[in-house]
Amino acid sequence: MSIDPEELQKYNEHAGVKEVLQGGKQKGRNSLASEILSQDQYKQNIVDGLLRIQRQKIPMTDEETGETILQEFVRLENGTGQWKKVSDISDKEWEEMKSGGVVNEEGAEEILTHLQSVSNNNISLSNLTKKQINDIGRNSTLSLQSKLINNKEQYGIDSTDDIEWVLMSIIVPNVQGSLNKAKNGSLVGELLRETKLVGSLDDQDEEKSGGLLSFN
Repeated sequence: MSIDPEELQKYNEHAGVKEVLQGGKQKGRNSLASEILSQDQYKQNIVDGLLRIQRQKIPMTDEETGETILQEFVRLENGTGQWKKVSDISDKEWEEMKSGGVVNEEGAEEILTHLQSVSNNNISLSNLTKKQINDIGRNSTLSLQSKLINNKEQYGIDSTDDIEWVLMSIIVPNVQGSLNKAKNGSLVGELLRETKLVGSLDDQDEEKSGGLLSFN
């Protein structure tokens, strides 16, 4: 199962939620080499977390080549507990699985795109000061927080708890991880450790002001 590293990297950079869900370019049949080269595991972790997809990768032997591959399986949400190869999942089954997500596919796409833009900026951040990097992390998090609040129905968000989970489990750790790649990024942890949830999304005034996160 040969793979062109540059082609794979280009594919992964532009892959959206649908492509990530369905196992990427290899459709869930990755050689050990391509798994290492893909550098795209973070996207899959984000999408699976947001849509609450249960996925596992099992080493198997390719019947044609004898090569060891990592075959992706996902757990069906039909009450059977069955695990199925991603390449064998029907559109209807994908829709059933996605329906249990913290956000819908549009919301997941928005979050993925935002976090990708932060990740792509780590090279340009390398010459900035600690304060400048902190400001970027703060503004990026608040910007996405505001978008989720203002578009919660469009993004399939049901409750305050869901937005808080997305912020603290997905957005903050990934913003921190991206900024840590910058020259002074190790210091950004101070900013993100100070992030606290305040207020309630049920308060319309707070929704308009976007006051969910507080940075000391």
